[in-house]
Amino acid sequence: MSALLAPLLLMVSAAQFNDPPEPEQRRMASELFDQLLTEDSNADAWRDYRGRDHVSLDGRPRGSNRQGLCERDILRMERASKEEKRPEGGSTLLEVKTERWFYVLSDAKNEPRWEVGYEPLDRECVKLDPNNHRWFSATDADAAVSAVAGLVALKAELGRPSSKKIEASCGFFGKCPAFAELAERIDPLHPSGAWLFAGKDCPEDRWCVDVLLDNVGCGAWSTQLRMDRIHITHFHSARIGHFVGGLHCGEMEMEREAEAAAKGTVN
Repeated sequence: MSALLAPLLLMVSAAQFNDPPEPEQRRMASELFDQLLTEDSNADAWRDYRGRDHVSLDGRPRGSNRQGLCERDILRMERASKEEKRPEGGSTLLEVKTERWFYVLSDAKNEPRWEVGYEPLDRECVKLDPNNHRWFSATDADAAVSAVAGLVALKAELGRPSSKKIEASCGFFGKCPAFAELAERIDPLHPSGAWLFAGKDCPEDRWCVDVLLDNVGCGAWSTQLRMDRIHITHFHSARIGHFVGGLHCGEMEMEREAEAAAKGTVN
C-alpha cells in the first residue's frame, strides 16, 4: 500500500490549486481512498475532543536501503470540525503527513542482523507485524542505524561507573538516574524515536542522534548520542538529561511550586 501514498499526497496537494477540484480529481481520489481502506487492515479513525477527525493508514513493511533494517510508512490526516470557521472555499483538511518507522532484524540472542540485505531482507520484512512494539520512528534509515549502534555502545558504557564518555545533566530534578539501572532498561533495538542532526547543540565534528531512553513518571530520560562525523555508526560519547513531557507533568510542577510558595509565606 505504501506505493499509493505518494500519488495520494500529490493529488491532495494539486487539489489546493483547483477551486473547486476537477470532477476527475474527485473521482480518482475517492477510488484511491477506497482502495487504501480496503487493502489496509490497520486503518484507524477517531475524533478528538475538538471535534476534529483523524485518519491513520499503515503502509506495508518492506526492506530499506540499509541491510538488516525494515521500514514502513504511516499516512496521517486531520480534518477540521464542522464548527471551525474556514476561508471561503477553503478545505477542511488541516494536515497531511507521512511518518517513516523502522525495525531492526535480530537473532535469537537479540543481536542486530546487519548482514541481511536485498531480496532476503524484503522477504523477512514483509512478514513483520506492523503492531509489533519494536517499530520506532526516525528521520531516515541513517538515523535509525546510528541510534541502534549508539545505544549498543551506550549500554556498555553505562556499566562502567568511571566512563568519561558520558555527560549527565539532570536539570531541576537534581538527581541523575543510576547508570547501571538505566542500562538494564535500554533496548538498543527499540530507540522509541531517533532524530539525526548536526550543527546547533551538537559538536562541529560530530553527528548527533536524540533518543528517549526510559519513561520516568511525567517525563523521560533522554540522551544525545554523539557519533563520528564520517562513520555515523561509530559511537563517540553521550549526554544524558531529563526530558519533561505531558500536560499532567506541568500541572504537577505547578502544584509543587504553589506548595513551596505557601510554605514560604507561612514561615
